[in-house]
Amino acid sequence: MRIRHWMLMLLASCIALPAWGGSLAQGVTDYNKHDYATALRDLRPLAKQGDAKAEDYLGQMYLLGRGVQTDTMQARLWFKRSAAKHYAEADTHLGFMAYWGWGVPRDYAKAAGWFKVAAKQGNVPAEGMLASMYVTGKGVKKSDRRSFHWAHAAAKAGDPELQFYLGDLYAEGKGVPKNAKKALKWWYASARQGNALGEDKLGSMYANGRGVPKDDQTAFKWWYASARQGNALGEEDLGSMYASGQGVATDYTRAAKWFRKAADQGDDYASYLLGSLYANGHGVARNLTVAYALAEVASTSNDRGDATRASGFRKLLGSMMTTAAVRKAKILSVLIAADPSHTGKIIDKYVSGRR
Repeated sequence: MRIRHWMLMLLASCIALPAWGGSLAQGVTDYNKHDYATALRDLRPLAKQGDAKAEDYLGQMYLLGRGVQTDTMQARLWFKRSAAKHYAEADTHLGFMAYWGWGVPRDYAKAAGWFKVAAKQGNVPAEGMLASMYVTGKGVKKSDRRSFHWAHAAAKAGDPELQFYLGDLYAEGKGVPKNAKKALKWWYASARQGNALGEDKLGSMYANGRGVPKDDQTAFKWWYASARQGNALGEEDLGSMYASGQGVATDYTRAAKWFRKAADQGDDYASYLLGSLYANGHGVARNLTVAYALAEVASTSNDRGDATRASGFRKLLGSMMTTAAVRKAKILSVLIAADPSHTGKIIDKYVSGRR
């Protein structure tokens, strides 16, 4: 699981809070509309009167520089006042400050302490952070069982990121006995809420008939949904369906489009697959130099199997090319490796003769 991405999603979800009655409701509405000057006028008096929710919002404004100059000391002051009144969101924000070192020395143990206080009150972002920290061992002793405990709590509360993660734990038997049916249940719950990783996982399940009847059309539906959200794995898988004609009519042009999108996100295997299209002239003009360059990039993949496959493909291409062409391909691969997010554009410039 991509833990850093997951934690950033949790932070974003923690910042957005519901509105409630009175002038506090207006302050929250203004805050969510990004009218921070008006929100400050509404919330500051309430915070000074000791309203825990207003105190937490004022802390957020100082932390993020919204309507006021960024001041982490003031942010921490208002969060602590709110937390003293057992307001879970404030505990969570103090946890984030300690975890990331915002205005205070980075301290994972203190972060875990704040997250535990909030999580015991049912705060979902805090539960998710604890699930992550028990995996990495940051601030706590590593424990798959504890990670499962907090992930399960957040997943039951409806968090799609944690639902996906919980599915992984059941599938791998980490912190809980393996249970394929429960893994599928939580992946499905995640995908139903539009989680791109959950959608990609369901696509794989239906494409391979694992835990569900094999159904290429349903696999295509889920992979397409994942790819539309910009998930590199979904883009790679969707491209593979178009290239193989699995669940959809063969369309190499569309295959190249999706492989290229995934390659632009640093997906090494997608680079290899895109290279195979260039080698065969499927969906793109045949170009062995580009194919070699992409195979060269893919051969450095952290996945040993993908790297070996790409390396073998590169050697095959090299045997069909002149020494000068291989030299050009190696230069092109260096350019791509240096800026993978522009893989497609770099190739276009090379092919058009502008590089």
